[in-house]
Amino acid sequence: MSRITKKGLSMIEVIVATGIFAIAMTAIAGSFVSFILAYRKTRATQQRLEDAQYASSYMAKVLRTSAATLSGSSVMAWDYSQEKCLKFEIDATTKELKQSSAAAMQDSECNSSAAFGVAQTLATNVSGRMLTNGSMLTIQLLVDDGQGAVVPVQTSVAMRNLVEVSP
Repeated sequence: MSRITKKGLSMIEVIVATGIFAIAMTAIAGSFVSFILAYRKTRATQQRLEDAQYASSYMAKVLRTSAATLSGSSVMAWDYSQEKCLKFEIDATTKELKQSSAAAMQDSECNSSAAFGVAQTLATNVSGRMLTNGSMLTIQLLVDDGQGAVVPVQTSVAMRNLVEVSP
């Protein structure tokens, strides 16, 4: 009597195991892709928020040592520490916070008629406004997260020399 022993796997067993493995790997790959896309969106939102916070802090630092004129969504400031005329503007059409500077002049010439150079973008996907309450300038930036939500960034600066003019 001879006994036949079965060694290894049959072709059907190999095909079924390969199919189960392929289905599991497809599910895992789909989850990984979803995670990467969510991470990229979150990181982009975080970067826009960090840019707006930096711009807000930078503006506050410059304005603390300046004589400023507020006009609508822009503020012109004579920065005594750098001895230059700076302009910060929230551009509603491009949703950017921009900074430009004018050629060296005197503080009395730092106004809307000054010849400002090319604007540098400090933050993107922002809207907002600048408000005054006596000698206090409040800068409110609203950062669009790209998914319909808006994250506010706000700072206030106590100013000794602030003038508000109508735009």
